[in-house]
Amino acid sequence: MGETAFRFQDLPEDILLYTLGFLESHVLLAIVRANRRLHALATPVLYRHIVLPHPHSVLANRTAAAKLLITLSKNPSLAVFIQHVENAPPTIPPALIYSIPPETISGARVPGLMTSEEVQVPQTSLNNPMRFCVNMRSLKVQTPIQANGVHEDGGWLNFLLEPGIKLKKLTLFVKPGPTGVPAWNRFLARVLDHQTSLEYLDYTGFFPENDHAAQQSIFPEGRVERWLPNLRTLKGSRISAFNTILSNERPVKRVVVRGVSLTDIRWFLAPFLKKAEGLHEFSCYQAVSGREVDLGVLFASMPALRIFRVKTSLEISLDDLFSKHLPNALALAPCLTEIDFKDTIPPRAQVGLATPVVLSEPAPQDQEIPKGQASLLVLYSAACPTLKKFVFLDGRRWVRVDDSWSLEGELGK
Repeated sequence: MGETAFRFQDLPEDILLYTLGFLESHVLLAIVRANRRLHALATPVLYRHIVLPHPHSVLANRTAAAKLLITLSKNPSLAVFIQHVENAPPTIPPALIYSIPPETISGARVPGLMTSEEVQVPQTSLNNPMRFCVNMRSLKVQTPIQANGVHEDGGWLNFLLEPGIKLKKLTLFVKPGPTGVPAWNRFLARVLDHQTSLEYLDYTGFFPENDHAAQQSIFPEGRVERWLPNLRTLKGSRISAFNTILSNERPVKRVVVRGVSLTDIRWFLAPFLKKAEGLHEFSCYQAVSGREVDLGVLFASMPALRIFRVKTSLEISLDDLFSKHLPNALALAPCLTEIDFKDTIPPRAQVGLATPVVLSEPAPQDQEIPKGQASLLVLYSAACPTLKKFVFLDGRRWVRVDDSWSLEGELGK
C-alpha cells in the first residue's frame, strides 16, 4: 500500500489558521496563490496587518499606499479584513497613482484620489475605498519629511471621518509644512470629533513649535471636553493642549511626553496632571532635564503614580539628583513601585569621552552611574516603602524583595 504524501493544505482549518498567523506577508502571498482553499483561509490573514515600507523611503512608502487604494477599489470586500495599518503616509500625490504601470492598475480607477485634466472627481470620503475598513483598530501615520499638500478634508485619510470607522489606537508622527499646519490641525480636530472610541492617542508633531495661538483656536475647551471618553494612553509633545482630558472623570492611566524638559513639566504640565487622579504611569523622553529639576512637584501632582520612566540629558549633577532631590521627592510618591532612568545621559562634566551614551549592558560595579547605588536604594525605600524596582542610568536593574535590594540577575543566588 503506497503512502499518501503529506500536504500542508490538508491540515485541519484551525491548525492552518493558527500557523498562518506566524508567517510573513511575502510567504502568505505565495500561499494565497496556491489553491482555492488556501486562498480563502490566507487572504484574511494577509490583509489583517498592513505594514507599508518604512517612510524613510518616501517614494516606496507612498507607492505602496497608492497600490493599496487601487487594490481596495478593485476589490472592496478585502477592506473588511484590515485591522491594523502601519507607516501610512499623510498624503498621496494623485500624480503618483497615475505613474503606476497600467498592468498594476488593470484598468481600475480610484475615485476621489485620481484626478486629471479629463476627469475631475471631488475628493470626498464617499469615494475613498478605505471607508470599507470597518474592522480597522489601529492606524500609524508617519513621515520623516515635512508633509506638503495637506488639506483640511484629509485627502486619502478622510476615511477617518466615516462613522463606521472606530479606531482604538491612533499614532500621528507628522510635521506639516508651515502653510499646512492650520489645515492639518483642523482636520485632526474633526477626526477626534468622530473617533470617540480611541483608547490610545499619540499626536507627536501635532502642533508647530511654540504656536499656542494655533492650538487654542483649534482646541477650545468646549470641544475638547467631548473628545476621547475612553482614552487610556496619551502621548505627545503638547499634552497641555488636552488638559481637559486629564480630569478625574477620564480613564487616562498612562501619559508619555516627548521633547519637554523636566523643568518645563514641573511648571507647565504638573497642574494639568494633578487633575488625573487615576494616572498610574508617566514617561518623559527626548529632552534635556533643565537646571531646576524638582521631581517632588511632579510626584505630588500624580498621587496614584506607580511607574515613572525618564530618558533625558541631565544638566544637573548626579549627586544633586540622586542623593539630594530624589529621596525628598520619593516621600511625596505614596504609590510608586518602579523608577527607570535607563539611557539617561549624565552631565557632560561627569562622563568620560569613552563612556557610551547608551549602555546595552550594565557597567561593572566600579563603573556604576551613579556611584553607591546600593546605599542610595536604602534611602529611597525608606522614603517610599512601596518602591520595588529601580533602573539606574547604566542599565543596572535593581529589585527589592522584602527589605533587601538585589540586582535582577542575582536574585536567588
